[in-house]
Amino acid sequence: MFILEGDSHRFKVDNPFSADAANAAAHGLHPSTPVAENVTRMVVEGSDGRTEYVRLTIDPKPKTGSVFSWDRVPLQ
Repeated sequence: MFILEGDSHRFKVDNPFSADAANAAAHGLHPSTPVAENVTRMVVEGSDGRTEYVRLTIDPKPKTGSVFSWDRVPLQ
Protein backbone atom coordinates (compact mmCIF):
# COMPACT_ATOMS: atom_id res chain seq x y z
CA MET A 1 0.00 0.00 0.00
CA PHE A 2 1.21 3.49 -0.80
CA ILE A 3 0.09 6.75 0.86
CA LEU A 4 0.87 10.14 -0.70
CA GLU A 5 0.81 13.30 1.42
CA GLY A 6 1.49 16.85 0.39
CA ASP A 7 0.99 20.51 1.23
CA SER A 8 3.90 22.51 2.63
CA HIS A 9 6.13 19.63 3.64
CA ARG A 10 9.62 18.41 2.83
CA PHE A 11 10.18 15.25 0.82
CA LYS A 12 10.21 12.10 2.96
CA VAL A 13 9.58 8.38 2.44
CA ASP A 14 8.92 6.12 5.42
CA ASN A 15 6.90 3.23 6.79
CA PRO A 16 4.63 4.96 9.35
CA PHE A 17 2.89 1.84 10.66
CA SER A 18 5.88 -0.48 11.03
CA ALA A 19 6.78 -2.00 14.38
CA ASP A 20 10.30 -0.56 14.55
CA ALA A 21 11.35 1.80 17.34
CA ALA A 22 11.44 4.88 15.09
CA ASN A 23 7.65 4.73 14.76
CA ALA A 24 6.86 3.85 18.39
CA ALA A 25 5.54 7.37 19.05
CA ALA A 26 2.44 6.77 16.91
CA HIS A 27 1.70 3.57 18.83
CA GLY A 28 2.24 5.36 22.16
CA LEU A 29 -0.28 8.08 21.30
CA HIS A 30 -2.77 5.71 19.71
CA PRO A 31 -2.29 2.18 21.12
CA SER A 32 -4.85 0.75 18.71
CA THR A 33 -2.75 1.84 15.71
CA PRO A 34 -2.29 -1.32 13.63
CA VAL A 35 1.12 -2.61 12.66
CA ALA A 36 1.30 -2.78 8.89
CA GLU A 37 4.77 -3.38 7.52
CA ASN A 38 3.63 -3.09 3.88
CA VAL A 39 2.55 0.58 4.03
CA THR A 40 4.88 3.14 2.47
CA ARG A 41 4.21 6.85 2.91
CA MET A 42 5.65 9.55 0.68
CA VAL A 43 5.42 13.19 1.71
CA VAL A 44 5.99 15.44 -1.30
CA GLU A 45 7.16 19.04 -1.31
CA GLY A 46 4.48 21.67 -0.94
CA SER A 47 3.84 24.96 -2.68
CA ASP A 48 6.23 27.08 -0.58
CA GLY A 49 9.65 26.95 -2.21
CA ARG A 50 8.83 23.89 -4.30
CA THR A 51 11.83 22.82 -6.36
CA GLU A 52 10.72 19.47 -7.78
CA TYR A 53 7.88 17.13 -8.60
CA VAL A 54 7.67 13.37 -8.12
CA ARG A 55 7.03 10.98 -10.99
CA LEU A 56 5.39 7.87 -9.52
CA THR A 57 5.38 4.63 -11.50
CA ILE A 58 3.21 1.63 -10.69
CA ASP A 59 4.19 -1.71 -12.19
CA PRO A 60 1.65 -4.38 -11.12
CA LYS A 61 4.03 -7.18 -12.14
CA PRO A 62 7.56 -6.06 -11.22
CA LYS A 63 10.43 -8.42 -11.93
CA THR A 64 12.02 -7.44 -8.59
CA GLY A 65 11.21 -5.16 -5.66
CA SER A 66 8.14 -3.06 -5.08
CA VAL A 67 5.30 -2.32 -7.47
CA PHE A 68 5.99 1.38 -6.75
CA SER A 69 8.99 3.37 -7.95
CA TRP A 70 9.55 7.10 -8.20
CA ASP A 71 11.87 9.78 -9.50
CA ARG A 72 12.35 13.22 -7.99
CA VAL A 73 12.35 15.56 -10.99
CA PRO A 74 13.78 19.10 -10.57
CA LEU A 75 11.65 21.98 -11.82
CA GLN A 76 13.30 23.77 -14.73
